Amino acid sequence: MKQKKLKIKIFSLLLAAALIFTSFPACSNAGEKREDNRDNRTVLIYMCGSNLETTFGAATKNIAEMLSVKLPKGVNVMIETGGAKKWRDYNIANDKISRYTIKNGRLVLLQALDRSNMSYVKTFSDFLDYGLKKFPAKNTAVILWDHGSGCVNGMISDENYSGSLSIDDIKTALTDAEKKI
Repeated sequence: MKQKKLKIKIFSLLLAAALIFTSFPACSNAGEKREDNRDNRTVLIYMCGSNLETTFGAATKNIAEMLSVKLPKGVNVMIETGGAKKWRDYNIANDKISRYTIKNGRLVLLQALDRSNMSYVKTFSDFLDYGLKKFPAKNTAVILWDHGSGCVNGMISDENYSGSLSIDDIKTALTDAEKKI
């Protein structure tokens, strides 16, 4: 039994070391431009405020945290807001879907669209298409910000409408976006 525990500890240490050492090359060029002039990293945040924003102001608190970070050169952040009856700060419109980027610690409006249901796959797909075209990068991360209900009910509950994005909807939108890159 002791020998089995020792093997598990050694395996865990080796795995941790492998993860640490393989992540250094990715971090070393975080702020650099690629030879093809694409930025190195883009983070696309699909922020459906829902009652988390209306009741608690949680989305604007998270935006404030993002604005407090000095982004390295070559790193872009795009946020799409909507899905809340009331936004607490940053002049975010309640009756629009708005797209922003973060520049020098400020939230900069890129586009304001008519309000639509953020739990529709088309709305999510449009966000992905816009973000990938506006901020092409070697590495792109997509963050879905809202309530989650797991594999049964999906996530993204726009409080102005009904429904949610299912896991299949999310997969469809991500697969379609990947094909367009």
